[in-house]
Amino acid sequence: PASVDEALAFEPRQYFPKTVPEYVAEFTAAYDRMRASCGDTGLPLPHHYTTCFHWPLAIFGFELLCEAGLAEDRFAALMQRFAEISARITTAWAQVPKLQAGGGFILHDDLTMTSGPLFHPDWYRRHIFPHYPRVFAPLIAAGIPIVFTSDGDCSCFVDDIFRAGASGLNFEYLVDLAAVAQRYPDKILIGNIHSGIIASGPPAEIEAEVRHDVDAGKYAPRFVLNI
Repeated sequence: PASVDEALAFEPRQYFPKTVPEYVAEFTAAYDRMRASCGDTGLPLPHHYTTCFHWPLAIFGFELLCEAGLAEDRFAALMQRFAEISARITTAWAQVPKLQAGGGFILHDDLTMTSGPLFHPDWYRRHIFPHYPRVFAPLIAAGIPIVFTSDGDCSCFVDDIFRAGASGLNFEYLVDLAAVAQRYPDKILIGNIHSGIIASGPPAEIEAEVRHDVDAGKYAPRFVLNI
């Protein structure tokens, strides 16, 4: 889109026309390839990258999203159309036989930057989070755990994410791991080593960072150390 009006009139169904049965066939073949590539060394987690917020972020870019998001009445209708595509995709993934038999799924939305949300948190609660239960529902009904993934400091949205039905959260060092682990000890928590420290050291700081996260994550039995 070249303008706010074009962005708000965007019709994603024109570009993502596949039906659920077509997606099921595509995803079943893709997951078979993933499983074969991993062999006995691990269990692959397929993902959907544009759950809700990341649709307009990826397609429009940062500046145009910020402008379009302020036209709230028309933006609400646009998000309904994007959510329809995501619900179709999760419905199809929930029907992949081997995924049903045992596995997990990553739903991704980069909700925030390092400084936090792009919009006021209440904006997300009007335009993004109301769609999550609809998108999450097929996977939850199939018994497939959802690991939600977001870059940035998404601390203010942790409760919203779990309230929508996520089984886990994959997050950056900007989120307080100890606080999340103590509040949600039953969840799958994946994080949250500082990548800059790992990349640049020195070794004593690397060890301190890893030990800090191991200690913070001890409250959650399903904690996975990750960068």
